[in-house]
Amino acid sequence: MASATHNIDGPTGIPSDQDLRDGAGGINAALADTVAQTRNYSDVDPCTDSCWWGIPISSTNFPVGTYLYRYFTANKGDFVRVTIAWWSHADCSAINNCNFDRLDTDLHLGVRDPDFQWVPGAWSTSWDNNYELVEFVAPKTGTYRIAVYKTRADEPSNYLGIALVRLHRVYIPLVLKNFP
Repeated sequence: MASATHNIDGPTGIPSDQDLRDGAGGINAALADTVAQTRNYSDVDPCTDSCWWGIPISSTNFPVGTYLYRYFTANKGDFVRVTIAWWSHADCSAINNCNFDRLDTDLHLGVRDPDFQWVPGAWSTSWDNNYELVEFVAPKTGTYRIAVYKTRADEPSNYLGIALVRLHRVYIPLVLKNFP
């Protein structure tokens, strides 16, 4: 989802209460490959480019009502897209026969800027799916904090995936010349 940067129809991201024909967007396969090749194992060292984390979570290392943080650097003007996803609990007797698929964990996603302020619009709090997505243009240069908040957990453990896409933006000034 983080590398689905090709918007095909409607708004970007996943705003609530809208029928999004392209979901999170069309996938950028080259970007997805770059993200997949760059795993960050650290909970304190920031990613300096697009990357991902895979984190076993439990009530011991990530209790309800707390935040789990991961870090990345960005320059002012960079396009940033962060997604999280975790397991749901499915009871399937066969591949096409599921009795239920329920969410036993509910997580929310936000991003804090280098001054520890919430980035405007970079907060996702849906309750009816096992993913969250935010995207924004970095308002300043520095180290950002991905903030995953655990609102509920009716299970002892789960597995959290976090993916980050950071696209560097190059701005070329417009130079006009007066012609006689």
